[in-house]
Amino acid sequence: MSAILILETRKRLKPSQKAVGSEISVLALPGEAGDYLPPATEFYSDYFEPDRRPAAVNSVQSQLRALTREASLVYLAFPAGGAGEALAAVVQKLIRSGRPRNNRPAQILRVALEAGAIATPALLAAAALVDLGLARAHQTGRVLEAMLQERSRSLDATAFSHYRRLAMEASARVAAGRADARSVIRDFSDQLGDAVVTPLSTAGAAGAAVCPRCGKPLVARQGTQSSFTGCAGYPSCSFVLEAATGVHCPQCLRGQLVERRGEQDRLFYGCTRFPGCRFTSTRKPVTGPCPACGNAYLVERTLKSGARIECPRKDCGFRRLPGS
Repeated sequence: MSAILILETRKRLKPSQKAVGSEISVLALPGEAGDYLPPATEFYSDYFEPDRRPAAVNSVQSQLRALTREASLVYLAFPAGGAGEALAAVVQKLIRSGRPRNNRPAQILRVALEAGAIATPALLAAAALVDLGLARAHQTGRVLEAMLQERSRSLDATAFSHYRRLAMEASARVAAGRADARSVIRDFSDQLGDAVVTPLSTAGAAGAAVCPRCGKPLVARQGTQSSFTGCAGYPSCSFVLEAATGVHCPQCLRGQLVERRGEQDRLFYGCTRFPGCRFTSTRKPVTGPCPACGNAYLVERTLKSGARIECPRKDCGFRRLPGS
């Protein structure tokens, strides 16, 4: 039997090889763990589908397939916990996808290594199958946390804690096999979208506005296009208060349009149900409807001659001055 033990890094390669003996080849995982797991921003992708990675990452994955092509037994000795389990799930799929059709699939077992530990015969004897439930729960948790952080600008500390608890409970249901990951993500996105956009939170005897993330004061700042309210602790804390426009999202009809800032501090308007709804507008939405065509909202357009209100539909020529 050809057996291979794969470690996440080369740090404990030699002591592990010495401990398990010469009958098992000990190798380090090609590349970095980040080359295998998709980023949390890929909200609805198959977390364990290895074929959607960039060319440079595909090269690293090809190395992995080549190293394990002839092995009949593969041990994956990665860190204990959900992150290690998720990495093992991806690597397992990659190994099996690279096997020749006439070659029997390798037996793949998971070895959980605690921090600073080395692989030993005792750990190999306790190896088990990859826990796909735990792996999916970890990846689902990463996605939900990314969504929560994106939405955190319009949540106070109490609401933020509430949604984080919901995210942890949802991930636990996925781990136990009681919920589908994609359904959990969609439901959580809907729940966040239904959250009311909160005004400035206040705390302290003076009632000063404070950052819901770090507790430092919220102060007025001047951006490249307009002023906004952000944390005094910037750049260590990048919280920016989202200002509600009072306009319901015309795309999903459930969220609200709020001010946001993108690359190079550019102001735009997006739906509070992001990433479930990706509607954006570079012009400030104004409560409608359009008196000419009935469109659900209007926009404010800034010209050299001043601002004017107009319909965003190209086939509608309605326009007026603000306040008229």
